[in-house]
Amino acid sequence: MIARFIKAGSKNYRPKHQRNFRISFSRKGGFVITAKFTASAWIDPATIPRDPDGKTNHKDWNKLGGHTFFRLFSPRPNQDAVLVGFRSGLERGTFEVCGYLNHSDTGFTTTDGIGTFRAGETVKIPVNYGKDGAHYFFDRPGQRPAKLGVVPIAGFAKLWGIRYNVGVTYGGNTATPKAHSLQASIENN
Repeated sequence: MIARFIKAGSKNYRPKHQRNFRISFSRKGGFVITAKFTASAWIDPATIPRDPDGKTNHKDWNKLGGHTFFRLFSPRPNQDAVLVGFRSGLERGTFEVCGYLNHSDTGFTTTDGIGTFRAGETVKIPVNYGKDGAHYFFDRPGQRPAKLGVVPIAGFAKLWGIRYNVGVTYGGNTATPKAHSLQASIENN
């Protein structure tokens, strides 16, 4: 894993994942995100600023990384992405992860399942592509891997063509209120 750092008021952790462009003409593959958060990465949800319209942002998902699919004729070629989302949990020192799909036409969709873990634990989130969508799992030490769910991906990426690694980013609608770090890596399969 690689340490990723972010400054207060920023949305991008540094360094980012290597792009690792891949051309694939099959529906096989996926990736595994491995992550470990420090206690300083926990941000009290009550301190996260609200949108100008008063909407709370503490339920926004940050992105640990994943694959984006390049569409040559798309006005926003970096929008179609299969990602792993994360955020601080309500209990001090806890974090949550989910499956997260960003679609240029319909917005985002998340898995129903959420994986929860504590600062200092190393977790893995395997994502496998199948005919019906992206299958997300949550692997926490000492426990059996749990399925977080399937996010349908038909209609935007067909799982072939050019895809590359993206992440790690903070937000939704707000930038991070404090500097912190985490460790994360992506492995393509």
